[in-house]
Amino acid sequence: MSAARRVDTAEQTSAEVEVAEKFIADLIARGEAVEVDRTPADGADTQNDAVEKPLPPGATHEVVRRDGETAVKRRRYRAF
Repeated sequence: MSAARRVDTAEQTSAEVEVAEKFIADLIARGEAVEVDRTPADGADTQNDAVEKPLPPGATHEVVRRDGETAVKRRRYRAF
């Protein structure tokens, strides 16, 4: 299993897409995830060269939306 959860709407039923989007919305509502903009840094040619910005306090995941696909990636763990 990959490190990121992906929501590919072309391969899933509408109920599966709805559940996945609800999961992502709940993560964002609780402050555990933030949507990130993966624009390339100055002079970078590809998305892979994008600068990774620090997450705000309390956030552990990032949500990346690209090409009709949504990926949720854990960037750090929270110590309670």
